[in-house]
Amino acid sequence: DEGGRRWLERAVPASLDPSAQLAAALHCHATLQFYPDSAHRFHKWWEESYWPCKKRCTDVPACEKTYYEKEMWTCKAAALRAHDAAVDLPTVPAGGAFNFTTPWLLRSFYGSRPPRLIALLRSPIDRLVHAYYGHPHYGKKYGVGARRFGEYVTEQVAGWRACERRHGLRRCAIHFEQLGPEPAAVFFHADQIIRGMYAPFVEDWLRAMAGALLCLRTEDLLEPATRRAALRRAWRHLGVGVASVDATGLATAEAKLPA
Repeated sequence: DEGGRRWLERAVPASLDPSAQLAAALHCHATLQFYPDSAHRFHKWWEESYWPCKKRCTDVPACEKTYYEKEMWTCKAAALRAHDAAVDLPTVPAGGAFNFTTPWLLRSFYGSRPPRLIALLRSPIDRLVHAYYGHPHYGKKYGVGARRFGEYVTEQVAGWRACERRHGLRRCAIHFEQLGPEPAAVFFHADQIIRGMYAPFVEDWLRAMAGALLCLRTEDLLEPATRRAALRRAWRHLGVGVASVDATGLATAEAKLPA
């Protein structure tokens, strides 16, 4: 689009030779997961169903008073059905259409020449602990310390399991809080559990953009013993010949990582 074109014009020099040089978006704040629930609100089918339904209720004072406790779930269920009907498309290139998740949208844009992507996957347990203490709202609700953290995890996992039993893993991973009042009532919609749940999201990336995604363990880049091998895998995936990754280049890359 125009915004992307302007970014490229500013960021990539006109003299760039794609056959010999590499342009990398190193500060792109994108994530491997297309959550929270990003598979609905940015497309017209969901909006064309949900917002008129909500307006019909909120235009009536008595209905407006109970909308968020009652009628909202009728509207959201109808919007999700509209979403499902619209995006139930073939997920193979020969079908001429792609399932409506971020990887398939990118596939439809880039076609047979997708960009090379690298995802860093951290230990789900480590990232959950870090998120709990890094975001103040968890501590404010549950408290600080191992026992309080355990209570948070128990509650979050119970909410996730209840959703999974009723709707299935993939459905809950992508649409968790839209599936009813019970998932929506889980504190912050089990967001940190889902953000450490890589498999349902990686599956879409691998199907949509085969060969484009390299997954690396974050720990392999942080540990000196495995860092160089991980960097070599990354360079090889990006199409940079291993022979050109000299000691200076490795030292420069390593200097940008934590000690």
